[in-house]
Amino acid sequence: MTNALIEIRRVPLPGKEFILAEGVKKSLEATGKSGIVTATSASSHLQTRDVTTAITGLTLSEITEIETAVSNSPEGQARLMALEELCSKVTYQVLVILAASENISLDKAQYINRRYMKAKRGQSQLLIEALLQWRDKFEKKPMVTRPLASDLDIVRLTTPIETLEELAETISTINTNPDHKKNRDAVSDLTVSGFQTNNRIIHRI
Repeated sequence: MTNALIEIRRVPLPGKEFILAEGVKKSLEATGKSGIVTATSASSHLQTRDVTTAITGLTLSEITEIETAVSNSPEGQARLMALEELCSKVTYQVLVILAASENISLDKAQYINRRYMKAKRGQSQLLIEALLQWRDKFEKKPMVTRPLASDLDIVRLTTPIETLEELAETISTINTNPDHKKNRDAVSDLTVSGFQTNNRIIHRI
């Protein structure tokens, strides 16, 4: 049994973000599953703002069941297409959970920090191992995932964050703490690039 989650990223049309967000909240509730909805709080100016749904607490078998149910539900299809009309782009990913987050209360979190690491070609498994070792140094441990279908070299870290001050302190520790230099160097040697987005939680069930 493989634990996983569904992530649906929607880029709103100009002037449609808040209308889209309300529709996305209702769509998540209609699934009857647990999850969150986030909206971009901070990202590069080269990236687009988004409203993202994460449907959590699933296995790959349950995801198959959800996809089958949607394919057999005209009502569900109509609901999703109505949301798509408010977007310039919609992407759907299944993320396989390699390590769940630990010692982090999602109920208290106001933000979700998403980090995307691109490994050198053929080095993604070594990168995963290096990240898991580094992860052990933190009391609050991020979730480590990789897409079921996407760029073969992408590995992701996802961390619920209570405040922006907490996020800034975590980033400072990662980038400057001398006790983490060995881990920084190992990850740097295995990656081509990386970026992160910070996303405000606007709904959770």
